[in-house]
Amino acid sequence: LNAQADGKLPSTQFQYKDALPPEYDLAVTQVDIFTVTNTRLDYRFVIQNQGIYSISMDDIDLQTILSENTIYGDGTDIPTGGYAMISYLSELGPGEAFTHTHTANPAGVNFYDYNYFMVMIDSSNKLIEDNESNNEGYAPLPEGPDLIVTSVDVLSFNNSDVVYQFTVKNIGDGGADLNMDDADLWDDLNFQGTLSINDTPWDGDDDAAGGGSITSPTELYPGEVFTYTMSAGVGPNFLDYRYVCVYINIAGNIPETDDSPDSNIGIGKIPYFIYLPVIQR
Repeated sequence: LNAQADGKLPSTQFQYKDALPPEYDLAVTQVDIFTVTNTRLDYRFVIQNQGIYSISMDDIDLQTILSENTIYGDGTDIPTGGYAMISYLSELGPGEAFTHTHTANPAGVNFYDYNYFMVMIDSSNKLIEDNESNNEGYAPLPEGPDLIVTSVDVLSFNNSDVVYQFTVKNIGDGGADLNMDDADLWDDLNFQGTLSINDTPWDGDDDAAGGGSITSPTELYPGEVFTYTMSAGVGPNFLDYRYVCVYINIAGNIPETDDSPDSNIGIGKIPYFIYLPVIQR
């Protein structure tokens, strides 16, 4: 090298236009949630080999995790299951991607207690990769369901029984599992009906008008509605009543974003013409 005028050797700087591609790099590139209730989550993930060599799936596992944030390992992570990738795929060539749809329904877990659903590939670090930072993918979870009574209609009313119909709608952003335990009706969505002399239910002037568990439908997703019909006996003071009131999810079995009485109570007025045959007897 020739010396510069000041006697110093010129510096040599290397510039790379493109970094070398990784040899081994397995990445989670996409996580999608299709449907979710408090007890079940349907999801899809995409993994891609972003390296230049084929990767065998012999020792590669995949884990799903619930978390309050997108920071793995901070103590808020709850595993929800996993499986060996060899069950679905033998190897992944350079640039190839693999898409899989699955369901997570671990016992005793309410998905709405968490903010994120995470998919982690090679959680046991069996594969030595050039980039370990892209092995997780996250999808935000909805806040949850919100069930409201949109209407209460009295179909018939006499000195022996009352027949009424009420409609429930899920106005939340998450689905609701209405039949949480097939063997125990007390874990289902339940309701209580009352006859009231005014439109202020549960003020001490009400008589019971049926109630119990609703076993169909089993799930209610955002925007969906269902209608339920109930027949119940009435007491001797039946002519004093002017309203039928319905309180859904009264036991709080179904987690909601708003389970206050204002949200879960519906009131229907007994039409005047229904009284006429009773009074004329």
